[in-house]
Amino acid sequence: MGRPPLEIGSHGKISTTRLDDVAWRARTRFRAFDGKTRLVERSGPTEKRAVERLESAIERLQKARARLTVDFKFREVVEVWLGKVAQRRADTTHYTYEQTLKSVVLDRIADLRLREISVPVLEEFFEKLEEEGYSASYRRSVRTAIRGTLQIAVRYGLLDSNPVREPAGMRFDCSMSGCGPLRSAAAPWLANRRP
Repeated sequence: MGRPPLEIGSHGKISTTRLDDVAWRARTRFRAFDGKTRLVERSGPTEKRAVERLESAIERLQKARARLTVDFKFREVVEVWLGKVAQRRADTTHYTYEQTLKSVVLDRIADLRLREISVPVLEEFFEKLEEEGYSASYRRSVRTAIRGTLQIAVRYGLLDSNPVREPAGMRFDCSMSGCGPLRSAAAPWLANRRP
């Protein structure tokens, strides 16, 4: 008779392997909330650090089942998203997203609640990154990480759409003659919105 399956949301024994003179790997089996058991692994410069990283990844996987509300802070949604990334992506991908969020994002918008995050808030955030000299490629990485995080809220039905999906920098010059029909079409709608 085979060994009994792991309980949902639990993990098996952690094993460690020395990869070379400068790295260790820790791995274990984790039974996800879809019932599938997957191998989860993390590496580190020491055996202890590899185990700590693995335990942290498992904790995020377990939190990924938590029920979200619009009053959750961005930092809490990040934990859920990183848990899902840890479950589905390579260790290096997870690490890259985690470092991107920690280095630039969390100290600026971590305490915003989901209901407070909007296109204008995020556009101001991205404009500040540009003003501070962050490269276009790095800003794209940041945008990808935030988009992934907020997509979790969309999937849970907490946001109607992902505010990061709105394209940045698309502004229309309505002094152009081509905007006349647009103005005419929008006028009745704007009139009804005025107090």
